[in-house]
Amino acid sequence: PQLVFKQLGQTLPSIPAPFTFNKVALQTKLSATVEEVMLKELQLTIDEQRLNSTQLIWNRSKGTLGLDQFTLNALGLVLTGTLRADQLLTQTTLQGSLKLAEFNPRQLLPRLGQPVPNTFDATVLKTLALETQLTGNLSKLTLDKLKIRLDDSQLQGSLNIQDFKTRAVVFTLSMDQFDMDRYLPPPETKTVAPASP
Repeated sequence: PQLVFKQLGQTLPSIPAPFTFNKVALQTKLSATVEEVMLKELQLTIDEQRLNSTQLIWNRSKGTLGLDQFTLNALGLVLTGTLRADQLLTQTTLQGSLKLAEFNPRQLLPRLGQPVPNTFDATVLKTLALETQLTGNLSKLTLDKLKIRLDDSQLQGSLNIQDFKTRAVVFTLSMDQFDMDRYLPPPETKTVAPASP
């Protein structure tokens, strides 16, 4: 992509770390009319990230975009689901279902350039998985039927981001068990100076 953009006299868009934009490949079956474009058996690869979908349909006259049964592999994460966007040219709305397969947060954080928290129990933050139904638009988002598994704890409920700009969040979550002490930093050890003779 960098060579293509350069030959076209364009500047490559900035890509947030740790992503790069060095190699792109696309394979699909295309069918199109004046009103609709359909990509079947879509396989898109950008460096090490891969997106597969049974089909992507864009309907220009209806202003809809649908991504069916997709799998996104990125940064060692596996995200599956379906997504649909309506009213693309006016007030875009979103709906779909997402499932994030189990992963190890301790391995992911360094790849994102973030420090791994120093916890009292070094065995925590090793398992995280999530699934939900989502609805929303470009300014707010609701996650319903939300299920999160963090290590030995199970959370269920809903989360409503009422405004992305103000970060206003309302949530209702229930948890079966949680041992906060395991996630807190270990206590500081104080060194005592030896008494002078």
